Amino acid sequence: MADKNLKEHLADYYGEQSLPESVASRLEQAADPTELPGHAGTAHARAAPRSTRLDVRTKALIACVLALVLLAVGLLRQVNRLAVEVTDLRRHTPTTVPSPAIKGDADQTDDVRLSSIHQPNLVAVFVHADWCPRCPIVGPIYGEIAEKYGADDVLFVKLDTTDGRTRHQMSLLADVLDIKWLPPKQRQSGMITLIDREQQTVLATLTGPEQLRDLEDKLDQALRSSQSP
Repeated sequence: MADKNLKEHLADYYGEQSLPESVASRLEQAADPTELPGHAGTAHARAAPRSTRLDVRTKALIACVLALVLLAVGLLRQVNRLAVEVTDLRRHTPTTVPSPAIKGDADQTDDVRLSSIHQPNLVAVFVHADWCPRCPIVGPIYGEIAEKYGADDVLFVKLDTTDGRTRHQMSLLADVLDIKWLPPKQRQSGMITLIDREQQTVLATLTGPEQLRDLEDKLDQALRSSQSP
């Protein structure tokens, strides 16, 4: 109503003449408040929050892209590390697989190993029994002889005749060493017997300290004979 009165008042004032441009412009601005200078800042202020929201979304999108890039880089490094480890494992793994051993070949190998073991010809046999009264005397003499000639080509064997179990083991050992031919009187407990396996002969016997010198002489003589060409 105020605007209408103002226009009528101006029309009465100017009469039939047209309104000046400055007056007409001000009237138009008064009719549309958004065109006034004071309202320009308000329109700009209303548009500002919208641009701010767009900036936040853009930043969030950029952050997501960066996170995906970092994740891809991490996965790539992990794959490269695994590839290097696999290469190292292949480098240290033998490419050839040993063929399974054939039973016949294994038996032949064992036979070769057994036949290659040097078996002394001279054997010093000590027959022992827990109940034997001579064994506590002859046993230490046997130990001294074994320590003195242990590095020479002499096999020292101890046979036990204490009971049925030990006698059975003695029989098996005598069979393996091929000394089962030893006469029964040479298998008495508390006795040391020096034998020649090839000739199957008894070289010397010992049942007490007084026979030690004779046994050592026969042993030295047999060793010299075996070493001579």
